Amino acid sequence: MSLFCLREKAEEMSMNGKLGMRAFSLLLALLLVSVGVVSAVSAERVEDVSRGWLDTFDHWVGPRDMSEYTPVVETPQWVPITEESARQHPGMIALDPEKAAELQEIDAIGADVVPVSPGKVSLTLKHESVERESSDSDTTDSIPDVRMTQGTIIWYWTQDTWVSHEITIHNYDYSVVSGTVIFWSLEDNYGYGVPFSGLAPGEDLNVMVPFKVSAQNSSIGVKPIAVAITVDPGGITSWIERMPIDAIEKYNNDASHLFDPGGGENLETSDLYHFPFSEGYRVLSEAARAADGTTEPYQSAYEIMQRVHDMMEYNNETMYVEYIFSDLYTLDHPSPINGKYQGVCDEYGTLYTAFTRALGIPTRFLSFTMELPSGNITGHAIAESWNGTTWVHSDPTWNVFDNPQVYRAAGNDHINITVYGDADDSYYPSPSKWKYQGVCDEYGTLYTAFTRALGIPTRFLSFTMELPSGNITGHAIAESWNGTTWVHSDPTWNVFDNPQVYRAAGNDHINITVYGDADDSYYTEDPNDPTGDGILRYEDFRTQILLGEVPRYN
Repeated sequence: MSLFCLREKAEEMSMNGKLGMRAFSLLLALLLVSVGVVSAVSAERVEDVSRGWLDTFDHWVGPRDMSEYTPVVETPQWVPITEESARQHPGMIALDPEKAAELQEIDAIGADVVPVSPGKVSLTLKHESVERESSDSDTTDSIPDVRMTQGTIIWYWTQDTWVSHEITIHNYDYSVVSGTVIFWSLEDNYGYGVPFSGLAPGEDLNVMVPFKVSAQNSSIGVKPIAVAITVDPGGITSWIERMPIDAIEKYNNDASHLFDPGGGENLETSDLYHFPFSEGYRVLSEAARAADGTTEPYQSAYEIMQRVHDMMEYNNETMYVEYIFSDLYTLDHPSPINGKYQGVCDEYGTLYTAFTRALGIPTRFLSFTMELPSGNITGHAIAESWNGTTWVHSDPTWNVFDNPQVYRAAGNDHINITVYGDADDSYYPSPSKWKYQGVCDEYGTLYTAFTRALGIPTRFLSFTMELPSGNITGHAIAESWNGTTWVHSDPTWNVFDNPQVYRAAGNDHINITVYGDADDSYYTEDPNDPTGDGILRYEDFRTQILLGEVPRYN
């Protein structure tokens, strides 16, 4: 929509009729005034303007180590697979723990690794060999030379699901060979095998090896993997190598496992949380290392909280105070001095949320204000993770877990919580950083976002009208529902509850259109509308659900 809006403001339009309406009208009027958008022709930097939620407190809370207030987090005992337990799963093969440990210590085989789809890579292995001939063997007991040459590997595993790997093998031997292709999870000491037969000398064969990611017999995190080829008779190992990519195992989020009570909202990616594929593989691999070896969501979340606390360094420079940085931006901009990632508590919370969600732990990002013993108001950002039955508090800035009463214990009061939904960075603020830019439709958009965020039903309207000169002009406003009627609101003209103002200014033929909400998921090459640059304001959030003083924090 490219409407040309009247900017005269009609002599400031002090015709704010019906300003005697009580609290609701006053609230709407305040929101009207607070919409700090200026004309697109203005490029002045203005310091004294509203920064939204950031203006509700005096400063961000500082870092603290409150780990002594964390309950004891028990480490569930993990029982490795045995040959006996493997027999309970058709096709599963137990791997000797010593052999598994030995393979994890060796270097992975060289290969060209090419992503082919999300969570899947194609491998072309690098080994030099020539076909063997019968004269190469002095005895009939030599082991046939059969090796893997290529493969398509799924590396992003969800517990209690099957993943299938396509393995291409080549017979470098001089005789026909039969045997088994085995795909191993080295950390969990088990694998699955598929037999092959009648592989002629010099021939290739594609073998599809299904592998069940068993939650009962594995853990979350990094999974070194290997492929082995055994040959008949006797099942002698002809070839075995560790693969050049590790798998990553995550929790299952279906209805019978770790289901998100938000219906998937607390597992979403966004412009803040990048995973699991493409550039987000870094986020996922960091998360996997943080929670490696854990078997329960509670334990995984605790380990991630500690890891984020340890890898971050509190930095309250202006840019970190004014903006919230995405996981990738944070990972891409460590301190040049000590390599630690930078930010205030919302960067801590963002990184924690990205890591937990990447491993299938539903997590929501929270911010709150609280009153210090001095009377000053401070702002803080934390997270809560779902353990299957309840939301568990997590604060990587303070290094404390599962103790929402810690803020009261520190002498604070009036802890007022807001849950933030995922963010979209498609709206690009003015380079002035303080006043936003736009014409009347930007004024109306921001007003609509603010009122809806506070639970006030609001609709976005645009209209054309005929000026006294006879020219036609376009304009955009909004209407908010006060419980009984739609109330007119025009932040561009700074006038409220007076739809007759346009006629009073001498205009005629006012033709209204109500516009529904927009979705910016369609990529545009408009240079004035970049997306995904990782620097967001709180106004970029899609939803803000005000919970108020939640009892468990107060």
